[in-house]
Amino acid sequence: GPRLKVPELAQAVGISQAQLARLFVAEHGMPPLQFIRTAQAQRAHRLLTGTVEPIKAIAAACGFPDLHTFNRFTRARLGASPREIRAGQGVVDTFRVETYRLQDRT
Repeated sequence: GPRLKVPELAQAVGISQAQLARLFVAEHGMPPLQFIRTAQAQRAHRLLTGTVEPIKAIAAACGFPDLHTFNRFTRARLGASPREIRAGQGVVDTFRVETYRLQDRT
């Protein structure tokens, strides 16, 4: 999917970026950009471990323009490359995955 940008998100809902940040922290315990990155990390992990979709397609579905950027993101956020995550080589830091899970706040 397309990459979400905080200024565009604030504009879409008709509030300032500062207001958006305050609302996100109050509701989700984190600022908007961290929320977006958390959702991307969770989705990437789920798609890499639960589907046979090509990694390039997963990168695009998670909002990344290319494999290089997706690789850097998964290494930074999940502790392993997409290929390593998919292979289940045990290199994924499960604490990081749990840390980046979104809480269901209904």
